[in-house]
Amino acid sequence: MRIRSMTAAAAATMVLAATPAVAVPVLWDLVDVTFDDNTSVAGSFVYNADTDAYSQWNLSVQAWSAPPMLPAYTYDSGDPSNFVGAHDATMADFVALPETGPGRYLRLSFAAGLSNLGGAVALVADPFSFECDNCYYTRYVISGEVIGAPVPEPGTWALFAIGLVGIGAVARRRLVV
Repeated sequence: MRIRSMTAAAAATMVLAATPAVAVPVLWDLVDVTFDDNTSVAGSFVYNADTDAYSQWNLSVQAWSAPPMLPAYTYDSGDPSNFVGAHDATMADFVALPETGPGRYLRLSFAAGLSNLGGAVALVADPFSFECDNCYYTRYVISGEVIGAPVPEPGTWALFAIGLVGIGAVARRRLVV
């Protein structure tokens, strides 16, 4: 009788906690992205193909190794005075540029469109992927890719936690008996 109650409670919890499957934004990580001056850019961004929106980007570039010897820099979506992402998925690229006025500019072009499924997508090398300073000085990306994995929804984490609690309760009960 007790097992039936536990089974019914578990089934009810899964039905109530389950949500319809929806596409979720994907966290994309830059992997081995190298400029033509042998420096690199590293970091990540979130892309939602349903809304065609980039968010939560944090991309750090190393200092330039050739004139004009610009310092290391971070393109960060969390800094309201910093940069705004532009270009939609039909253009298959990410652009971070100053919200107002001239400044540093980063463009990453992808060999294929990004989706909410994740995966690996190569970057298109120069002249389509680059960083520039007022686009007077430019360095080009020569290699690299982005790798994406869907960001789990809170409901997924809740079901996982409930499952762990259930497994722990069964294990504890077996030890007591």
